[in-house]
Amino acid sequence: MSKKKLPMVAAITNASDHSCPCKIIITPRSKRVDLDELMEHLYAVTDLEKRYKVNLNILGIDGKPAIKDLKTILSEWLTFRINTVRRRLNSRLEIVKKRLHLLEGFLLIVLNIDEVIDIIRHEENPKQKLIERFNLSDAQVEYILETKLRQLARLEEIKLTAERDKLVEEQKKLEALLGSETKLKTFIKKEIQSDVKLYGDERKCRIVQKEVAKAISEDELVPSTPATVILSKMGWVRAASGADIDAESMSYRSGDAFKSKASGKTNDKACFITNKGRVYAVDVKDLPSARGQGEPLSAKANLQPGESAYHVVIGHNNEHFIIASDKAYGFMVKAEDLQTRNKAGKALITIEEDATILKPLLVGNKDTDLLAVASKTGRLLIYKVNELPELSQGKGNKLIGINGAKLAIGADGIATMEIVPEKASMIIHCGKRTINLSSKEIEERISSRSKAGDLLPRGFQKIDFLEVIVPKSEEDEVQTPPIEETEFTLE
Repeated sequence: MSKKKLPMVAAITNASDHSCPCKIIITPRSKRVDLDELMEHLYAVTDLEKRYKVNLNILGIDGKPAIKDLKTILSEWLTFRINTVRRRLNSRLEIVKKRLHLLEGFLLIVLNIDEVIDIIRHEENPKQKLIERFNLSDAQVEYILETKLRQLARLEEIKLTAERDKLVEEQKKLEALLGSETKLKTFIKKEIQSDVKLYGDERKCRIVQKEVAKAISEDELVPSTPATVILSKMGWVRAASGADIDAESMSYRSGDAFKSKASGKTNDKACFITNKGRVYAVDVKDLPSARGQGEPLSAKANLQPGESAYHVVIGHNNEHFIIASDKAYGFMVKAEDLQTRNKAGKALITIEEDATILKPLLVGNKDTDLLAVASKTGRLLIYKVNELPELSQGKGNKLIGINGAKLAIGADGIATMEIVPEKASMIIHCGKRTINLSSKEIEERISSRSKAGDLLPRGFQKIDFLEVIVPKSEEDEVQTPPIEETEFTLE
């Protein structure tokens, strides 16, 4: 706030108290401020959100250190957990089998326990005698001989049978788990869930999946106010506040005069088209004020030797312009294709050395607008704008059917051209004389781009310019309700 980097925020109030240790009230400058975009901007440029980088360089299953993402870590941990549980179950299964084997030996001798005790007491080699008498294994006999005689005398068949049955049941369960991958994973899942209930506690912070917070660009932070960019014949540029500026009556340097102008807003880019068919883009906010006489365009862009600006336009997304030269070649271009961040500009239209760039025309509607092209020999051609190719750069196509030989020697070419919106009328200015064409007459003259156009009557064949008159539409005035300030609280 102190550095004036939050123009969309009117006030920030610290409302923390003993009941709420951390509470901030943020008041947007107006109700038009998008609260979600504002919060994303605050998260990106302030300490409301902190980001910490973690270097997850760990030992993997292969025993080698590597930087792993969370998915890989969890995947390897699950693999390790499955192998660990499998080894634990295998170990338990071996213990169960060994115990069952020993119990089988006890169950064989339990009915002849007195004879077994007698053999142990009186035989010189009781081990061999027990193996021969009861068909026991070495492990069974070793366990019997290691058991104290007092304990052997107390053996009960019921208890031994119950323990054996219990171990047999456990053996079946262990073998079923180890024999099925699905059952093993279900068993591990239940174990983890049980551990969560036993040892887990409520998370101290929430895990939320969200995109990285993005700060609002500096261009969007610039106040969007109407502005007019003015270009002089000597290549000096400046920006005046407001849209309805009489640029021709403004003061210019000695020997200089008005050349071109374009209206837009302070957060737009002004595109300057030069005599060499190149285009340069400059931020309107970076242009000097119109209170002075401006400064050369060369101070904002790296112009080539002998290059000078002819026209300036300000376009927005989804808008189109018609770019052409008097040599009758041109095309339609998107407004965003005129913009460039390179101070050296970029090539736009390929022209001959003696060609002149015509005034760029803004297309209102590609589907319904018409293009009126007047030749230097007094011909007028009208056709639909959508017949033109849409290019980002190049020479383009012929806009009117003019003989190539006449174009080469400069005997013919385009004198002027204009966009004619739907239901608009047109006035053809030929010196002091004019021809009026109604919207109906214009529709009757619609032809195709390949034609040469209609020859105007004698005395009207030197066309100075075309004036398009768009009928005004009656719109009800809508009163905009006052915008109330809003605020929201962070706790």
